[in-house]
Amino acid sequence: DEIGDDYDAARVVYKRGSDMQGARLYATVICNSCPIVAEPVRRVEEFEINSNKIWLRDKFNRFLEMFSHLDELYTGREELVFPQRPVLVYLCEDDSHIQEVWECISDLATENPDQELWFSSDSRIFNYNMAGQRFLKMADYGLAPVNLATWIGTEERI
Repeated sequence: DEIGDDYDAARVVYKRGSDMQGARLYATVICNSCPIVAEPVRRVEEFEINSNKIWLRDKFNRFLEMFSHLDELYTGREELVFPQRPVLVYLCEDDSHIQEVWECISDLATENPDQELWFSSDSRIFNYNMAGQRFLKMADYGLAPVNLATWIGTEERI
């Protein structure tokens, strides 16, 4: 497969039998049989912070529920099939925003180690000099670059 050959944007996905158990997948791509779901997260005004944290945690839980039942997903009337559990990537505004998002969902993420969770930011995605460091994951010592050769089978510095 070509990297990013199977790409889709902005579709609502539901778990079969549950009208309330769904989420909008803003972008999905399958890279060499590794599905990746991107979830953009934007900073909010001070008065919206608490409700945004609740929304972020709720949506993370919906992703966990849906990705735990890959054989029960549909979009519209079509079944949605992922070859394996998708990697969830939070696209944040900058590295400090990545830390803020991590602090909000860290307990949920550590309770669910089967869910691979990556982070990136606007500057990491759009700046040429960030090749090889576009995707990060939380490690014991903080943020660390994702080894893309292991995950999607490419030696390219994406």
